[in-house]
Order: sequence, then structure tokens, then C-alpha cells
Amino acid sequence: MSARVLSVAMGLALWGAASDASAGTVTLNPPQWSQGNTQIGVPVDTPDGGVTYEVLQTPVTGPGTVTTSSAGNANLVGSYSASAQVRASTLPNPSLSATATDSGAASYANASLELDYTIEIVGPSGMVPLVAKASGDTNSTYASSSAVDLSLLLPGNDVVFEAASLFGQAEGGFQSSFQASNTYQTAANQPIGVMMLASAGADTNASGNAASASAFVDPYFYIDPSFVNASAYSIEISPGIGNMPSGVPEPSTWVMMLFGFAGLGLAGYRKAKNGHAALVATRSVQP
Repeated sequence: MSARVLSVAMGLALWGAASDASAGTVTLNPPQWSQGNTQIGVPVDTPDGGVTYEVLQTPVTGPGTVTTSSAGNANLVGSYSASAQVRASTLPNPSLSATATDSGAASYANASLELDYTIEIVGPSGMVPLVAKASGDTNSTYASSSAVDLSLLLPGNDVVFEAASLFGQAEGGFQSSFQASNTYQTAANQPIGVMMLASAGADTNASGNAASASAFVDPYFYIDPSFVNASAYSIEISPGIGNMPSGVPEPSTWVMMLFGFAGLGLAGYRKAKNGHAALVATRSVQP
């Protein structure tokens, strides 16, 4: 059984959308999910004392966490444990992660998911500096492999955004991560498709060793603030998709936090006021 492949890929390509910049309205395609699956292959006993294989899988059709796992013992091959998981979110920014773990003999695990959505710079006609920023990592151990590939596809131009690859060996594992921030001159009022793909695979290859793989990516886009007319432009995103740096609260979260701070302040004020009133009352009844 060959080693399963782990990869993370993100590309940008023209994708259909209807827009009317002069009217100030943009209608972008909704996000599309594809290639979503968590799959494991595990040994199963047969009546004649032998062993066969059973494939267990769960489709992944959108954001959330999906896991397929199994553990046990089987004739001839002994104990096994396999797990495949995909985690996906669209807010505050889109992110995909895939993990696969496998231990024991004669089992494997695969996980994958692709997300396609659209962005568009809206404003006066012309070229605008679009900053594409993303972080990601891959990790692999024995009998697993991994790769990271971020690409920007614009009309007549195919630029590799970020690339790396990993393959786990018996001697030990490998890990790679990146923090990338690249600027591209992009035409305003032209839809740009964003493709994100995360997949992970692990296969013990009947060796009895443990194998694991993981992948993660989270793109974010903004207009270069040093651009003279930056304030005249905005970035529209497919409905339901966020575009905010990781770790920054959503606007609704800020509102809740402000209400929370206001509540704490009011509670503290009332406590201080009640304490002062009680002190005045105590002093007034003293002989």
C-alpha cells in the first residue's frame, strides 16, 4: 500500500461574477465546497480466519469538523488505529486544516477538502496593489508525505505564491511552515477566484509504525495602505466568507465586548454608589 499524499494548495483564478462598479453594486458567486472527504481503510476479520479491508468514509460538504476513525484488532495483522479529520471555517477568515493519523499495521487514513470563492476590488477603473497574505504548515512522520502550494492565477499570468513539500521517512518526521505576504497589481472591478485545498494522508504500509500528517492554510486579502487612492477602493467577498486577519474579532464580537465592558463599568459604579450610601447610613445612626 503506497504512502498517501498530504498537500495544501491555494490558487487564484478568474471566476465568473456579475458586477456593476458604476452603480456601486457587486454580486459574487457563493462559495463552493468540493473534494471533501475523510476516509480510512482498516483490516477486518473474515470467517475463514483471514483478513480483508473495509473502507470507511464521511463526506465533507461545508464548514465544521468531520472525523472518521476506527481502532481494534484483526487476524494476522494485530492492533490498528486510524483517524482522518477535516476542519473548515469561513469566519473571521477562511481556513482549512486536514489531519490523518495511523498506527499499527495494514491501515491508512486520508482527509481532504477544497473551497472556492470570489473576491473583487471595487472602485475606480485602474490597477490596484492587492496584498495576498497567508500562513500555513505541513507536518509528516513515518510513511506519510506532505506538500504546500499557493498560486496566484491572473489573466495571462501564473505566479507561484508559495511552495514547499515534505515526505516522512523511517528516521523521523519533517515539518514546514510559512508566513507569506505578496503584492500583486490587480485590475479593479474584475472578479478573482480563490481556490483553497487541504489534504493529508498517512499509511503505515504494514510496518507497524505510526504515521501522521497535517496541513493548514488561511488566506487574507487587503489593498496596500500606501497606495495613494487606497481609500477609494474596497474588497468584496463571496457571501458568508470573511476576510479578516487571524486573531482579530469580528465587528459583532467587538460590539459584544463593548457592551460587556459597559456592563462591568455600570456594575462597578453601582457597587461603589451602594457602598457609599451604606457608609453614610451607618454614620448617621452613630450616637
